[in-house]
Amino acid sequence: MRARAVTFVVMMAAPMVVWLALYVASRRWSLDLRPTLPWFRTLRWIAWVIGSALLLVSMTLLFFSMAHQRFFIYGMSCCSLSAGLSIPQGWVKRRFAGDLPEPTEG
Repeated sequence: MRARAVTFVVMMAAPMVVWLALYVASRRWSLDLRPTLPWFRTLRWIAWVIGSALLLVSMTLLFFSMAHQRFFIYGMSCCSLSAGLSIPQGWVKRRFAGDLPEPTEG
């Protein structure tokens, strides 16, 4: 149980650590972080898909009375990582890619 709690806390804190690292790198070396935007989007989608799959497995096992909480904790951790990475991604967009047009739906 302790390893799952540590994993959850680490994945919750990871986006803030990424944001801090990007901020320090941009201040210290004046980098253009625009090329990181596709990586953020890809990483967020991967984390969301894995998290959703783990949550679905968790709910399925719970339905069949084989309660495995580890899938639920890891699924929530991945979904939290995906949502948390939107914070540094939005910061990079505002700071370095403000001139990019918003994508249109349709």
